[in-house]
Amino acid sequence: MSSSVLRTFIGVPVPVSREMRNHFREWTGSFPRSSIKWADPAHWHLTLTFLGDTTTAQAESIGKELSARWESLPAFSIRLKGLGLFGGMNRPRVIWIGVDDEGGMLQRLKVDADETARRHGFEPDVRPFKPHLTLARPRFVSERKKLWELLEKYKDHDWGQVVVKEINFFESRLLPEGAVQLPLRKFSFQSG
Repeated sequence: MSSSVLRTFIGVPVPVSREMRNHFREWTGSFPRSSIKWADPAHWHLTLTFLGDTTTAQAESIGKELSARWESLPAFSIRLKGLGLFGGMNRPRVIWIGVDDEGGMLQRLKVDADETARRHGFEPDVRPFKPHLTLARPRFVSERKKLWELLEKYKDHDWGQVVVKEINFFESRLLPEGAVQLPLRKFSFQSG
């Protein structure tokens, strides 16, 4: 096995509903491209644990351990709700859709992923886990009023339920046009 280094994370792929895709298309056309870097809906996901630089040997070992831990887990539901902003209006960093982890499964999977990562030499994020779907990273928002109105309009919006059928161990490749996530390993859950 090669000893190359990958940039990795563990996350939940999120299917995009027609409603979300239509709103997203409208939003991306409402702001100058230079002010907000919108995420490609084909790569939308919920990050459980970001590992960063990972050797192929570490990736293989982590993948095997998580596969053994998660092989008999059932699929479960989460609800996508609201629209928010990390960083506040003065220093906006991330525009996101929130996640209601109705049964606490995302939290359980986050703990599993963090414990496994720790055993393989990674230090997990110490910030509280706030599952979210990253839609965009503002660079410079000249139209703050328009952004504030957008956030207010959708702050309590119910985007619907999503059935989580798998988690992926992703490689993230940074390209000039943005990051691309490639699944290294998929952990599929048992359907009911």
